[in-house]
Amino acid sequence: MKSHRSLLHIRYAFEYYLIQCYPAVTWTKVRLDAVGHHVLFNVLKRLKSGTLLSDSVPPSTYAKHYTSQPWQQKLVAQHMQELQDRRKWIGVAWLSESSPSPPAHEVRVLDYACGPGIISAALLPYATSFTGMDLSEGMVAAYNERASSLDLPSSKTMHAIQGDLVSSPPSPSTTAPEFYNFDLAAVGMGFHHFSDPALAAKRLVERLKPGTGVLLITDFLSGFLPDGHAHAHDPGVAEVMRTVAHNGFSTEEMSRIFTAAGCVDVDVVVMEEPVPMGNIAKETKMFLARGRRE
Repeated sequence: MKSHRSLLHIRYAFEYYLIQCYPAVTWTKVRLDAVGHHVLFNVLKRLKSGTLLSDSVPPSTYAKHYTSQPWQQKLVAQHMQELQDRRKWIGVAWLSESSPSPPAHEVRVLDYACGPGIISAALLPYATSFTGMDLSEGMVAAYNERASSLDLPSSKTMHAIQGDLVSSPPSPSTTAPEFYNFDLAAVGMGFHHFSDPALAAKRLVERLKPGTGVLLITDFLSGFLPDGHAHAHDPGVAEVMRTVAHNGFSTEEMSRIFTAAGCVDVDVVVMEEPVPMGNIAKETKMFLARGRRE
C-alpha cells in the first residue's frame, strides 16, 4: 500500500508541475523528454523531502484539473446524472428533495477515494451527512473547499479527512465511531486504482450498517484503456496507464468481489451511454455495482 500511495502522490504532483510549466497545452500530450528533466527532478526532490503536496499548491488546482477539459465535464455530468437517476436502485432510504428541516431521519454517506467530491455532490439533496476520505491531502482540501462554498443548511454536513482503509492496519484517523455505520459507502471512478480491490471492498463493507448499509462502486468495464504496446507512442495513454492498477472490471468480477466482501442482493448494471476517455480519443462503458451488507 505504501507504493500505491506514493504512486498517487507522484501523479498529483506531476500533473501540477506540468500545468505550471506548460499552461497552454494539455499535460497528457506532452512527452516526458519534451517536459525536461528538471520537472521530474523537482517531483522526486519533493517526494524525498516529504513536501510533495505542499500547502503552496491551492486545493482548487487539483479539483479544477479534474473538470477543466470538455471531455472531463461530460464524463462527470453523465456520472452524476446516472447516480441521481438510479437512487431507487441503489437501495438507500434517501431523503426526498422536499424533506423537512430537520429531516425525519439521518442518511450517512462515506465517499471513499472522494477526490473533489463528485459522488457527494451528486447525492447531496438526498442525505444528511457526507464523509469524504482520500489518500491525497490535496484532494481532501479540494473536497472541503467545495463543501465550504455550498452554504449548506445546519441539518447537512460535508467534510473530508485524509485516511486509508486498505492499509494494515487502517489509518488511525479512521477508527473513531463516526467512521462506522454508514448507510452508503461509495467509490466513484477510483476502484481501478486500488492494488487490492477485493480487500478494499471488504474494508468498506465493514464500515456499513449491518443489514441495511449499501456498498456502491462505479467504474469502467474491462479494457477501458487501449493496449499499451499498440499505443506506446502516445504519451497521453502512457501517462494514464502508469496510474492504473486494473484495466477495468467485468460485471462477473464485480459480483464476485461484492459477494466475497459480505454483500447480498448484489447487482451490476452497465450505463447505456458510453463515456469519453479524453485525450485517448476513445469512448468506453461504465458500470454501477451495488450490494447490501448482510
